[in-house]
Amino acid sequence: MSIYIIIAAILILGVIIYFVWRKLRKRHESEVILPPHVEANKALTELHNRKLWQSGKYNLYYTLLTQMLRRYISRRWDIRAMEYTTNETMAALRSVEMADECRANLDTILRTADMAKFAKAEPDSVLNEECYTMAYYFVENTKPVEVENEEQRDITGETKIGE
Repeated sequence: MSIYIIIAAILILGVIIYFVWRKLRKRHESEVILPPHVEANKALTELHNRKLWQSGKYNLYYTLLTQMLRRYISRRWDIRAMEYTTNETMAALRSVEMADECRANLDTILRTADMAKFAKAEPDSVLNEECYTMAYYFVENTKPVEVENEEQRDITGETKIGE
């Protein structure tokens, strides 16, 4: 009789494990992985809407701003920016092709953030807005450029059938 109880318990446990595994698998499959620049733009918009620096939360504002930028850099160029210091991040980006203005803006953002986070500096409102704007344009100017395939070109009035 006890053998039947053990077999029933194993069967019930197996069914429970199966349904949990199935539910977790469906959840994982339904997760959409956004491109790095789309994820970064979404995070920037959310950060801007929180109005953190306007309420004196400079440390949190710059922590979130730099986390977003470092995640973008990590995903975009496969650089371990989340683990690197500002100097290490900038050194790792030397091998990446980008405009000097983008590089300088990133350096300004990261150093301003370091001052706000570690030296408890309170950047003025103009600098806070500039850092946000520089972050936005850094992402926009460094996102991957999509190459248009011949098959994806727009059909215009001059396009003939069969081309």
